[in-house]
Amino acid sequence: MRLRRVLLSRFFVVPVVIALATGGWNIYVSLHAHGQLEGRVVGTDGRPLAGVTVILYTHDFVTQAEKERTTTDRDGAFRFSDNNSHLIMLQAIEG
Repeated sequence: MRLRRVLLSRFFVVPVVIALATGGWNIYVSLHAHGQLEGRVVGTDGRPLAGVTVILYTHDFVTQAEKERTTTDRDGAFRFSDNNSHLIMLQAIEG
């Protein structure tokens, strides 16, 4: 009877629910972390910009480093694959 009371108390149930949710989220992310980053570069008028150089930078606590470059296609689209960093910056250079 006392064990059931402890197991149903909010001091037990809430941490267990939080732990299960966190564990479930981490499993989901690890199964769906393909490292793909894609987007589109458009001008101020909303039209896609072709031939723009897009640079992917990765950051750590102190520095930033250029990881990869690509050029947009005629629809202004670009894509990076195998990006395992969650702290990134993109720069688009026209010209």
